[in-house]
Amino acid sequence: MARLARTLALTLTAAVAWPLLPATGQSLAEIAAKEKKRRTGHAAKTYSNRDLENLSQSPSPSPAEAEEKKTEAEPAPTGTASADEATWRARARSLREDVEQAEHRKADLQAELDTLSADIQPNPADLRDPSRLQKREAAKAELRQKIEDAQKALELAKKAVADLEEEARRQRVPPGWLRE
Repeated sequence: MARLARTLALTLTAAVAWPLLPATGQSLAEIAAKEKKRRTGHAAKTYSNRDLENLSQSPSPSPAEAEEKKTEAEPAPTGTASADEATWRARARSLREDVEQAEHRKADLQAELDTLSADIQPNPADLRDPSRLQKREAAKAELRQKIEDAQKALELAKKAVADLEEEARRQRVPPGWLRE
């Protein structure tokens, strides 16, 4: 029994004293000295003209040359459609109106769903209907689907506006023609 107590006391003493012993690792000064030696011992890469000659014999085109090649690849504006300001303004106005209508449609559907969810003014005849809640949930599910469809229509309308702007940019139509 005494032997067990002595072993237990020795184990507890070692466990408590172990973290208090001084660490035998590197000091901060030793780490800093090693890092300094590592940095100064490694020379930076220097490039000479021979290195540059070996890379590539064909230089990259200048920005002006790249723009010139790009414009050669794009078709030049032809016909009266690209030059007719009224046509571009009408197309842009029509697409903006489509976006606005889609936004209103979505907002109206969302307001209808909010009203149905709040159930502020329930129909008195429906209050005694045992399947009233199921009917309301079905109507809410239908409205959620309509809202999702309206969101898709809104995204398509916005994409149509972006496509028109891109087409106008490619045909070098002044941006002011697309504004109101």
